[in-house]
Amino acid sequence: MVFDWVSRASIQAKEAKLQQGISQIRAAIAQYKHDKNSYPHCLDDLVTAGYLHAVPKDPFTGSSTTWQTHQKDVLTPIDPNPPGITDVEQSSTLTSSDSDGTGYSTW
Repeated sequence: MVFDWVSRASIQAKEAKLQQGISQIRAAIAQYKHDKNSYPHCLDDLVTAGYLHAVPKDPFTGSSTTWQTHQKDVLTPIDPNPPGITDVEQSSTLTSSDSDGTGYSTW
């Protein structure tokens, strides 16, 4: 059963890293919006503007380009600011290791 423990510990480490990455990106989006009064058009804008050193890698995909982004609703009343990224989530259909088995995409 050592394998099960190691496997579970590995998954939990990835989950912690995933939560950290999502939190970092969300904080950077919020700060960008606060400072520039608009949302970034892509995650790389957060790096270019100095809000992130680099877009964090999703620990489950091993890529920094697989994040699922959400944009401001384009159909809102007239807004002088163009739409941009308002939120980010994990893009897979994987579920967490905790007892409720929520999808990572809901974090």
